[in-house]
This record gives sequence, structure tokens and C-alpha cells, in this order.
Amino acid sequence: RSYNKNMGSSTSHLRRLDNQESMKMSIPLPFDTIDKGHQSGIEGALLRTYRTKESFLSLWEHHTSKTYPPPSFPEIDFESSMVLSAFRGMVNTGGYGIEIADVEDLASEIVVNCLTT
Repeated sequence: RSYNKNMGSSTSHLRRLDNQESMKMSIPLPFDTIDKGHQSGIEGALLRTYRTKESFLSLWEHHTSKTYPPPSFPEIDFESSMVLSAFRGMVNTGGYGIEIADVEDLASEIVVNCLTT
């Protein structure tokens, strides 16, 4: 599976597990970073999954709208992968960011853990 982590906006807590529950059931899922940086056409906080090329293409075009020349659309096999995006939102000073730290399969749900600075 491939997952996306983008810099630039905020995220929300999906579910908090106590350590004992997390250690019993958690299976780490591998993910790849598609893009990361401080410049984006996405100005607000956003945490979302994309399961189709069409839905992700819309986000990608908006996200890369302030980049010249715009980067190529990444090759993603949506039959076996999904994209996760995490944007922190605009802030007036530097030094802030967001990053997907890990992705875990908990059997009944997938949990995405994000770090914000």
C-alpha cells in the first residue's frame, strides 16, 4: 500500500488507544511520501483519504497550483493503494509543519498518526 504525507496544514485525532490495546492489535503499514514542503495551494487544514485517481487529481492540481512548473502527477495504483493527505493550514510565521508519522492496521480500522510542530 502507498500512502501520502504532505506538509502544509493540520490534522485531527482519529482515535486514542491505550498502550496495551495498541500493542496487541497494531500492525504497522508501510507508506511512501509523495510530496512534502511548505508551499501549497491548499490554504486550510485538511486530513483526507483518496481512493480514486479522479478525486486525488483534483487535490493534486489544487495543491500544486502555486508551484511553477507544476510537478508531474504521481503514478499510483488505486486498485491496491490509497492516498492520505495531511495539511496543517497557513500560519503567519515559519517553523510549523505536519507529518504522517505512521499508519497502523487495527483490524477494524486504519489509524493515521500525525505529528505537528
